Amino acid sequence: MRDLQRWYEAVDGALAYKRCRPLLYGWLEKAQIELGSYGPDGAARQRDRDEFEGDFASATARESATLCP
Repeated sequence: MRDLQRWYEAVDGALAYKRCRPLLYGWLEKAQIELGSYGPDGAARQRDRDEFEGDFASATARESATLCP
């Protein structure tokens, strides 16, 4: 009986999270905009820039390794 109760609590928690997720993401984006994370020098821009440059750096390294024996 106790296992069944835990199961129902877990399912209820998962459904509540699924319902609230869009609201949480909306709140997070609004907070990041207010903090300036999406500005020219913001943390979100820097993270995206580093990831973007990292993708090209690994591709460039592979190409140069195959071109130069």
